Amino acid sequence: MNTSYREFDTDSPSTPPSRSVRIARNESGGFTLIELLVVISIIALLSTVVLAALSDARAKATNTAKNNLVLEYIKALELYRSNNSSYPNAGAGEENIARCIGYEESEKCYLNQDGDNQINSSLSTYIPGPPASRDSILISNSDFRGVTYNCHPNEDTSCNNYKLIWVLKGSNSKCIKEATSSGFFGNRRCEYVMD
Repeated sequence: MNTSYREFDTDSPSTPPSRSVRIARNESGGFTLIELLVVISIIALLSTVVLAALSDARAKATNTAKNNLVLEYIKALELYRSNNSSYPNAGAGEENIARCIGYEESEKCYLNQDGDNQINSSLSTYIPGPPASRDSILISNSDFRGVTYNCHPNEDTSCNNYKLIWVLKGSNSKCIKEATSSGFFGNRRCEYVMD
């Protein structure tokens, strides 16, 4: 067999190019539809993972801010009591009604409860404002965004103890260590009682 190298030359007019050479030559101009779909699906999957991680981080930051605000309320309430011998109340006949700290009397917060200007002004010396938690947590058309304060008066209507209640986003969230917590429609309900 006497074979010359010319017979295997793909540039030779007598020998057509091989199939593999033709496929490579035709596909060198761009991507196929399947390749594009695979790339798009990978990008979509990665963006979903990143957005979920950002959402979790945002919820953790919101919960931490609310817990820190509750700790500031506790300090302000203790400072108030050290100077006034009792905790602040909303006034005669309204001592047992839970009020939202930092909200005006016409503002609704936790389960449509109102704020109280008298409690806010009592605490304003010890905590500027006082600031309010306004991050909304909607559950069955009810908003649980604030922190409620409920005075527990004794016989002479002075407040010797109180209760704070707030809701955190997500069932795995953590309340401050002194508070009791319970699951609450996929979220966490926190309750701090000063006895």
